[in-house]
Amino acid sequence: MAMAKFIQLEEGITIHLRKEINENCFQIHTKTRDYFLCARDKEEMKLWIKNILVALKGPPVLKIAKEISVGSQIYSLALSRQLIWCSTAHATIKCFDVKNYTCVKEINLSDYLTIPSPLNFIPLVPTFDSVWIAVSNSMIRLNSNTFELISKPETSVQPNAVKHMVFIHDPALNQQEIWTSNGSTGVMEIWDTQTGKSTLYQAASDQTDEISCMISVGLSIYCGSKKGKVYVWSAKNQSMIKSFETKHTETITDLAHVWPNTIWTGSTDKTMCIYV
Repeated sequence: MAMAKFIQLEEGITIHLRKEINENCFQIHTKTRDYFLCARDKEEMKLWIKNILVALKGPPVLKIAKEISVGSQIYSLALSRQLIWCSTAHATIKCFDVKNYTCVKEINLSDYLTIPSPLNFIPLVPTFDSVWIAVSNSMIRLNSNTFELISKPETSVQPNAVKHMVFIHDPALNQQEIWTSNGSTGVMEIWDTQTGKSTLYQAASDQTDEISCMISVGLSIYCGSKKGKVYVWSAKNQSMIKSFETKHTETITDLAHVWPNTIWTGSTDKTMCIYV
């Protein structure tokens, strides 16, 4: 994959807006098309309308349709069955209707798990009938219709916390998997959602590197790393198919896929790279 562009972000208010979009909105865009939901650093969510690339090319021109106060720092967002699932620093999950923006359900994770202190992140990932939620080194799976507990998968990546999760579906093989990474050791755990069994893999070819973010693109998993590298895995045979250097000098904080075959990466070095 060749690098097409290398963008140096400028200082100012446009930076903050771009960061919000880069960190959260692409994942939402792939499922809801016209809507881009992003979380701010503290306690608010904003729903943006129009093409995201307009904001990346110049000054922000997106229209805010709704601003919601959640009451706590927002960690993760996931779309499941017309509901936005929002995890917060208060160890709660709030579910918002995408049509009228109202909160229809609040879930206290302390009802299912022991909540660690401090609590720094709560990743979410939806499947066809459930939402997987990670809290430190514990996970739960909730029914996306009834919100009832389905299972509590036992992760082998202990005592390190699960930080990244993606869902993979191969309709040809009827294969459904959850890929997780704890980040700090570069180890991935792959879950078969039907059997509940998992397998461990070393995610980075450089064993001194750490996985900082993950996204799924079809049956491929792209992993950004602390050393500014990208590792690409195939879900078909659960093996690494390529790795490549970027121009990033620091940690890759997020990746995004722009259909059909473009990958964006963002970094703590205040740059984004685009690969085609």
